[in-house]
Amino acid sequence: MKFKYILFSIITILVMMLFIGCSSKSSLYEKQSNDNAHEGDNLKKTILFDASHGQTSGEADWVIDGGFSEFGDALKSNGYHITQTDGMQQLNQNTLKEVDVLVMPEANIPLKINEQQAIIEFVKNGGGIFFISNHYNGDRNFNRFDSSEVMNGYRRGAMSNPTKGMSNKEKHAEAMQDVEGVDFLHEHFGVRFRYNSLDKVQSTQIASPDQSFGITEGVEKIEMNAGSTIAITNPEIAKGIIYPPKLSKKDAWDHAVDQGVYNDGGRDEGAMMALSVVGKGKAFFAGDSSYFEDDSPKYKREDNGREKTTYPGFNEFSHKTIALNAIKWLLSEDEYESLPENIERDKITPLLDEEEPGQGKEYDREPWGSPVKGYDWFDPKTFEKGSYLSQINNNNTQNENNNQNSDNNHNKNKTYKDNNEIDSKDKDQQFNNKKYEYTLNFPFHVNTHETFEIVVYVHEDRLDDQKMQLGIETQQGKVISKFLEGNENSEASYSKEQQYKVKDGYVTQKFKIKIDDSYKGRAQIKLKSNNKVIQENYLTIH
Repeated sequence: MKFKYILFSIITILVMMLFIGCSSKSSLYEKQSNDNAHEGDNLKKTILFDASHGQTSGEADWVIDGGFSEFGDALKSNGYHITQTDGMQQLNQNTLKEVDVLVMPEANIPLKINEQQAIIEFVKNGGGIFFISNHYNGDRNFNRFDSSEVMNGYRRGAMSNPTKGMSNKEKHAEAMQDVEGVDFLHEHFGVRFRYNSLDKVQSTQIASPDQSFGITEGVEKIEMNAGSTIAITNPEIAKGIIYPPKLSKKDAWDHAVDQGVYNDGGRDEGAMMALSVVGKGKAFFAGDSSYFEDDSPKYKREDNGREKTTYPGFNEFSHKTIALNAIKWLLSEDEYESLPENIERDKITPLLDEEEPGQGKEYDREPWGSPVKGYDWFDPKTFEKGSYLSQINNNNTQNENNNQNSDNNHNKNKTYKDNNEIDSKDKDQQFNNKKYEYTLNFPFHVNTHETFEIVVYVHEDRLDDQKMQLGIETQQGKVISKFLEGNENSEASYSKEQQYKVKDGYVTQKFKIKIDDSYKGRAQIKLKSNNKVIQENYLTIH
């Protein structure tokens, strides 16, 4: 009897161990299956980048194989499928049919009425949209539309007449057909991009994750470099999630056409980033392209064919984190007709009278500069070789370029920091182009004890009597550059203004520089001729 009891107990224990082992194994398989299913879900999510509204005009290179490649690579690393329009496609039901999120970086060509309607229907039916604007007076293709005006839906000072001041050729261009002045973002998303221009503004005024649908999880600080804020016009559907700190006049962009700072910063200035819920869908807003760009532009300027310079902002501060969090939220299946009750409502942003549609004015002549002769912003046939849209007219190679892995594009590892020299063949090509004017090759980040080079290529027409000088200043205007011309102990100064030799119409000059040891932070590189600044760029000193 005792033996039978012992045998029964052993069998019972073995059965229980087998059951526990199977359960654990089943739980493990279930967890792995769920993890794989999550990755599979991401692979099914398609994110479309709009490249059909002037996103590569001027210095912009906001495409996934160019200046937005790090953003695109980060999304691909998270399992998403990314693609972009071919530069000419309109946004409509067919374009957006298989898309989950539309990213619209800094548009410079206005949206047509039917495109606005397609966006509204897309979002109301569950899609997500990621708007990226920029500062006012940033009209990159000289067509009188800034990105804030394109996205808001109307021109400042010309709401009832979008073609005001345009030539007959521009007015009758296909790009301007079916374009009307409407209060698009306010009416459908409860926001407007303001026309202010803030520069080098860092902020830690960040909503907690439970007040931002998790978008601010892990976000510590962001920096705006010449951007605009977002006015909350309907707090029931829209909310700011990052606001600027207290500001003063010195925080305005140097080239702002008005006061630049509107309400002394804080919440009254408007949000640096915001969100909105619309029908079954969602929207995210950012007022500066530099949050999400990198320093690997692929394409040349469409107006003059010269190389572009973009800013390595995506991996600075918490920009990458908030970009990925925002995409994740836009893809979430939660639906809201308005903000949930647990989300605190913002106050309506106080606006200046001149910000109201129909009451504003154009402060400067429009456009702010003169386009190169022969360049028409609406006609890719006039674009320079090597620019994004020029390839559409070159054996339709654009689709092939769009499908290439951005890791293999345009020798992406050859950054200004790693190589300050332009390939001699490329340089000859550039110098033979009479529209090419100037460029500065330099590292975006340097250490105070580091010796580095800035290489200047400038056309003689940009110089007075072939003279120029280079210098680096702090944001307060203090000169901090030391030029190492056989004198390691030289005082901080500009380079000597002197006459330089011209070859084939261009001056080429290398400057070897160190920075005054006492300074760290953002600084301005300035190229002058006859004491007039002809080119400015930024670098960061560590």
